[in-house]
Amino acid sequence: MNILVLLKMVPDVVEELEIADGGNALDTEFLRMIVNERDEHALEQALLLKEKHGGRVTVAAPQAHDLDHVLWTALARGADRAIRVTGIDGNSQTRWITAVLAHTLSAETDLWPLDLVLVGCQAIDDLDGQLAPGLAHHFEMPYLGLVTAIDMQPEAGHATVVKEFAGGRRGE
Repeated sequence: MNILVLLKMVPDVVEELEIADGGNALDTEFLRMIVNERDEHALEQALLLKEKHGGRVTVAAPQAHDLDHVLWTALARGADRAIRVTGIDGNSQTRWITAVLAHTLSAETDLWPLDLVLVGCQAIDDLDGQLAPGLAHHFEMPYLGLVTAIDMQPEAGHATVVKEFAGGRRGE
């Protein structure tokens, strides 16, 4: 099983946040960045699936401050490969980020074929949650968002997922 996990660095909201002089962004000079919590959960799920079914986990993330530490940590936790994606700045729109990620990941020939792509549903600095559906469209892969559990049957070629709906309802 070949799994890709996308990680994003976000501001640590425990730290005091300051607005930049322009008034429309955070002052990033002393801003501490951490991995988006939901992406961290996606990585943990990927590593559990790898442990149970075998395969390979690749992590990819847009270039950001402190990213090298995060990628090395993912490798130490059990990821097999890490990809730093350049060409995306902190002010990029989701469509641009999706296009750059799709272009970079498409060029990684040893990444394909992918069986599963795991991404956190949204980040604290970008609540639209459109990266995963955009990548699924680009890669012509099925997409299901807000998945809370995965039961893989790789030998049978399928998986059962639990999806969360509005109001806390869940369905398989």
